Amino acid sequence: MSISKIQTGDKVKIIAGKNKGLVGVILKVISTRNSKRVVVDTLDKIVKYKKPNAAYGVQGQMLQVPRPIEISNVALVDNNGTISKSYVDSIKKIRLYRSTNLLVEKTIPKKNKRKVELLDTK
Repeated sequence: MSISKIQTGDKVKIIAGKNKGLVGVILKVISTRNSKRVVVDTLDKIVKYKKPNAAYGVQGQMLQVPRPIEISNVALVDNNGTISKSYVDSIKKIRLYRSTNLLVEKTIPKKNKRKVELLDTK
């Protein structure tokens, strides 16, 4: 089993895009065949619209869901707030910062897998 350099619960800094400079915690890593995306807690949310369904008595809704970004647009941040790379120690299977050789600490995100907020349409 391989260990990824950036995992859920890591503290990262956004280095590209509209939200450049924000620091947050990774809530989810989405791995597909061609790319990896991450959901960071401090990013802006996008609005998704749910259509009404009269047959089931469901009203239309506006939902706010977190927006994933490419994993190449984030960088791992150490405890001091500086950008640092990590490497995996092959013997112990642990992640260490390259600059200080300290263990990468994970902050545990909330248990909500997908945080959805209803917007007030009034």
